[in-house]
Amino acid sequence: MKRTGLLLAGLLLAGLALAGCAARGAPPPPLAMACPVAVEAAVYPRPDYPPTEAQAGYEDDCLVRFDVDASGAPVNLDARCTYKAFAESAEAAMKTARFDRALARKLPAGAQCASYPISYELMG
Repeated sequence: MKRTGLLLAGLLLAGLALAGCAARGAPPPPLAMACPVAVEAAVYPRPDYPPTEAQAGYEDDCLVRFDVDASGAPVNLDARCTYKAFAESAEAAMKTARFDRALARKLPAGAQCASYPISYELMG
């Protein structure tokens, strides 16, 4: 019984010592960035409404995720839409858009953290 008590006391003291070292010496872990991050365009995309979808009366809301290169151009585009024609139109439009060049340094490369919404709505 005495051996078990001494062993437990020793383990408790060792654990407390390690916890104290970890609390004092280690910096807090960095906060994780939540992706996607909505970004504002400096030069707005101008998507074309796919003619076949317009005639059929289809509408769609897309979210385009991408990275921003050092010049502010969107790269590594991935349009998430219901219909393929809208996704193709959204990606083509985004190629002409431009964003703050600082985003290339702020957002993790290759994670497609930047996002931009494009809505296709018929009027009238």
